Amino acid sequence: MNNRIIRKAIFILLPVTICICFYCIFHDELSAGATPVFTLLMSFASVLSIAGLFYLLYSITNDTLKDARQEAELLALNQQQKLKEQQSQTLASRRQQTLSLQENVQRDLHTYETLMDNGQYEEAARCLEELTSTFQKERFHPICGDNLINAILDSKRQIASQYNIRTTFQLLLPEKMKIETSDLSSIFFNLMDNGIESCQNSHSSDPFIQITASQNANFLTIHMTNSKDPSYKFNHKTNKTDSWAHGFGLAIIEEIASKYDGSCQWIDGGDVFESVVMVEVG
Repeated sequence: MNNRIIRKAIFILLPVTICICFYCIFHDELSAGATPVFTLLMSFASVLSIAGLFYLLYSITNDTLKDARQEAELLALNQQQKLKEQQSQTLASRRQQTLSLQENVQRDLHTYETLMDNGQYEEAARCLEELTSTFQKERFHPICGDNLINAILDSKRQIASQYNIRTTFQLLLPEKMKIETSDLSSIFFNLMDNGIESCQNSHSSDPFIQITASQNANFLTIHMTNSKDPSYKFNHKTNKTDSWAHGFGLAIIEEIASKYDGSCQWIDGGDVFESVVMVEVG
């Protein structure tokens, strides 16, 4: 850090040195008091100062780019860790829900058998109908064939439901893709984060998030539509207090899309917002 401060200080002082050298040269020439040795020394000093200025400019720019890369890598690592933690939490939660569902089903089946043994056929039919309806409602419905993406979207769906946000997923992912699972998961993770935030601020009576994904030729197209506050105009920036962190969400999606020769579209439709992400998977 001290070396960087020194370089910046020198970077500021060098232009002053160059100006002084040129001033001395031209002032002495105009006053006819300059000697060849003095002019040569001042010229040499000016050349060295200019060269040093360009070198320091390169050094400072290189350090700035290095810091930006390190920040991006650190954020990516933190997000990967967050993905792993969320997957573990979701799996643990699902395991507990499955055990609870199994206990309830066993209890209802025992009730059904008792009713049948006692000849209470109408009550038994109603009990079986309720059991079937509850099972279909509460059992885990896989969203796609990828376990990590399943865990992420299911976790985000549970968060969305806490804010009465409707979620709909229609994902047709190819079995074999050249895109890494961590990259694809990161796209869905950031899309859902943005969608939930947008729905919370939309003031809609029926906020929703809808995501579809399908393959066309060698590209996978992910299309998300979600509720949005009509008064907020999208300008590729965030209106969140922690804008630096959330601003990176869009940047991460765009970087991943670019990595796989894809593209991103952000479409402000007033009370809805559309995100279209294309990545090459074939």
